[in-house]
This record gives sequence, C-alpha cells and structure tokens, in this order.
Amino acid sequence: MRQREAARGKKGYTDFAIEPLRAAFLRETPRLGFWLETSRLSPQETVGAILAHFS
Repeated sequence: MRQREAARGKKGYTDFAIEPLRAAFLRETPRLGFWLETSRLSPQETVGAILAHFS
C-alpha cells in the first residue's frame, strides 16, 4: 500500500500515514458480504476471483 500511494500523482495523505487508517478500517468495519483484496490483481483476475467465489 505504501508503494502504491507513493507512486500516485495525487497526494491525499500528506500530514499522516495511511497505514493506521487502513488498520482501523479493517479492525472496526464489520465483515459483511464478500471482501476481496484486489490491490495486486488485474481487472481480469478480480473478475475471475469473484466468479470463482460465487460459482
């Protein structure tokens, strides 16, 4: 996540690190529905994972 954020042209997180926000999100958000980590997947891989999960 740090590499992806550093490579972006826009800088939305300038005064703080994004990692604590992600940790709080994962800790405090109820796990309802289907969660899929797609940050390292291509669009085609994402579709394949979704279809595989629900078939």
